[in-house]
Amino acid sequence: MKAKQRASYFGWSELLLALLATVLVIMLSNRYLSTVRLDTTENKIYTVSPGTKRILSDLSQPLNLKFFYSKTLATQLPGIGVYSERVADMLREYQRLAGDKIKVEQIDPEPFSEQEDNAVANGLNGVPIDQSGNRFYFGLVGTNSVDGREVIGFFSPEREQQLEYDLSQLIYRLNAAQQTRVGILTTLPVQGDPQAAVFGMPSQPWFSLQQLSELHEVEYLDAELDTLEQDFSVVLIIHPSSLSKQTLFAIDQYALSGGKLIMFVDPYAESSQVPDQLNSQRGGLSGDESYVETLLTNWGVMIDAGNVVADLDNSLRVQSAASGRPEVVDYPIWFMLNQGNMNADDPAFQQLGEIVMASAGELQKPENAATELTPLLTTADNASLINTQSLRFQTDPKEILKQYQPGQSSKIVAARVAGKVKTAFPDYQPEPVVDENSDDPLPQNSQAPTIEQVNEGTINAVVIADTDLLRDQFWVQVQNFLGSTIAIPSAGNGKLLANLVDQMSGSPDLISVRNRGSNNRPFTLVEEIRQAADQNFLQKEQELIAELEETESKLLQLEQAKDTSNSAILSADQQQEVDSFTNKKLTIRKQLRQVRHSLQKDIQRLESMVKVVNLALMPLLITLFGLVLLFLKSRRTN
Repeated sequence: MKAKQRASYFGWSELLLALLATVLVIMLSNRYLSTVRLDTTENKIYTVSPGTKRILSDLSQPLNLKFFYSKTLATQLPGIGVYSERVADMLREYQRLAGDKIKVEQIDPEPFSEQEDNAVANGLNGVPIDQSGNRFYFGLVGTNSVDGREVIGFFSPEREQQLEYDLSQLIYRLNAAQQTRVGILTTLPVQGDPQAAVFGMPSQPWFSLQQLSELHEVEYLDAELDTLEQDFSVVLIIHPSSLSKQTLFAIDQYALSGGKLIMFVDPYAESSQVPDQLNSQRGGLSGDESYVETLLTNWGVMIDAGNVVADLDNSLRVQSAASGRPEVVDYPIWFMLNQGNMNADDPAFQQLGEIVMASAGELQKPENAATELTPLLTTADNASLINTQSLRFQTDPKEILKQYQPGQSSKIVAARVAGKVKTAFPDYQPEPVVDENSDDPLPQNSQAPTIEQVNEGTINAVVIADTDLLRDQFWVQVQNFLGSTIAIPSAGNGKLLANLVDQMSGSPDLISVRNRGSNNRPFTLVEEIRQAADQNFLQKEQELIAELEETESKLLQLEQAKDTSNSAILSADQQQEVDSFTNKKLTIRKQLRQVRHSLQKDIQRLESMVKVVNLALMPLLITLFGLVLLFLKSRRTN
């Protein structure tokens, strides 16, 4: 009996010691290991990026960060507490990395307090949470030593993946001595088109270009310019449609003189496919396209102006109403490229996420080109081309899908061009400028601009065969929240543009901060099976539709024969033939419904199988592993 009591005593003692040890470990961890993190996510989205570390290490002045967080009111907002802890942890990490260069102060602006007045005065947006006038504050105010101020009005949970970028961008702007100059020359309504509202089209400015003004001094250039200033860090040329030879010569001279260019050319700019009342000049590479092609070819890159790229493997799924009822089909001229389609050696594309492109063109290197063409974005290996004319006359996605025929190679849709070239316009002479103050129209009162022509130089440009990837529709949802603009991206298009501008303007630190990757991990095998099923369905559907049309045509012929004979009554043979074709028509329609239903059932069955494998297989393997260990342990004991 005493032995049993002794064993029981030792058992309880061991349990108590284990409990005390656990409490001690937790206390020590909270005290000494509170800043230790283990990031097991694939893209390390909870780890501070190298770009942020460089920004913090290069701070030239002390910064003050005031984190306004209504902690007493947060209990009324489910889920916000967890996100607020992540924001606070990130700020503490920034302070640790920056040392004495950053001071972080957390403030709880209680309702109707002096701290709340301070939050409002600094431009923070309070969210009303009850009828008594209480407002919830969750934002950041940063100041530098020269009265510069930057504000994050509200930490929206929808932008959690962009948290590090938002914080690093705020610090970068506070520390920057001066902004770099970025020029934008375009023939598209990127700043908004008031006339578009008349036709029910979006008219707001493109956010991809708006966001550049947060880090750079952006200047929109006249499409009929004579010269292009060299003090621009980089110039964006977006859809050079109908640019004059004079303007293209200015671009040529800027590039040969060492200027950096990012050029967006498009055989079918969807943003320009608007009624002619808006702008008859919009479209593909129209107007003076021979000059544009001369310029690009001279640089060592050609674009196929008559075709757009179709990539079924990476295509987006859109709605179609070709059969009279809404369907979701693959639209091969709209496609999403992932990391496997990007140049992994280029910092602007590393861990970028996905890029959505719409009716993009194909870039090729001309024979005997002296420059080096480096692909940046390429399609799947079986991409093909679709003529732009078919897009103008056929707008239904299902009809475009029927035209798709797999190709034999991948297509280049974005590339970097570098190397020494000669001017594309060696014989160009600037047009004389007439003195408007003179009444004498004779040529002697006209003079040619004195331009020192550059005949040879080194080109450094990025050419992207799409303009629509810059439009909000394809990559971001822009919302107005309490007077502030909140952007919720679904793809990395905006990141790509900002990365390229930073890279070419010599300020690359923010690139690795933006490129935090997304958590989108599609089931590629499921997509391949679904696409194959869709293709089989389309083929079978076309066969049945053709047979149905033939049957209906024969029925119509029988009806017309009856009218011709002026006989109200069909003969027995005619009636039997009509009944036969009617039954055949009903049978075909039934088969058509069965094909569509079978496709949907196959996809649902495939999804269910994937869910079972992902949810049940791993626990089952762990259970089996535990049973095997238990069995082996029992054998050793015996």
